[in-house]
Amino acid sequence: EGYASELGIAGQEDFRVNLGEQLLCALFASWRERQKPSRAAANGAGGSGAGGGGAGGANSSGAGSDGGGGQCAFRSLEQTPVLICDGSVVTARSRASRLGDLPDGAVPSWVGQAVLHAQFSPRAPLKLSFFLQPHPASGLPLLPPDCNKLAAATALRLDKVIAYVEERVPSGKPLALFASGKPLAPDMSLGAVRAFVWKSADEMVLQYKQA
Repeated sequence: EGYASELGIAGQEDFRVNLGEQLLCALFASWRERQKPSRAAANGAGGSGAGGGGAGGANSSGAGSDGGGGQCAFRSLEQTPVLICDGSVVTARSRASRLGDLPDGAVPSWVGQAVLHAQFSPRAPLKLSFFLQPHPASGLPLLPPDCNKLAAATALRLDKVIAYVEERVPSGKPLALFASGKPLAPDMSLGAVRAFVWKSADEMVLQYKQA
């Protein structure tokens, strides 16, 4: 997940984009197109006339475009290999461009709900809390008690956290952040630090020192 402004996508500066959802819809675009005739026929059979069937088809098409229209411009994904698994068992293999040829039932229902109807599984919490402390080798002061624990969006980049600390800690030099003793790139997100560096269920601690 990332902010639209940081991904070069037009929109509000604080609008967050889930890249996983966008990529899923892009990969299954050919499969989505193959579902339109059967969905339109099903809606037509359920209607009382041509007018009812037409309305149903329009609604179905709208749901599909909502699920896959997205806002990210991916490179061509037609030749991307796709594996569909049930647990550790691979149940289907295909190129993205041939997903529409898979037999009925091969695509999991949650993928169909996401791609056709933009109904995604519940997301993980979008915010996380963390502590800010001086690095033991920095010689820098502690932040005030009401400023050393924060809660922020998982998509927040560390350069924003660094700016927050620099406003409150007089160092005279640019600061850098560390977690688990490892230096952190300013363009990392809080969520990435927790998943790939911190790797603990304990509350995350970020340490600051001169860069």
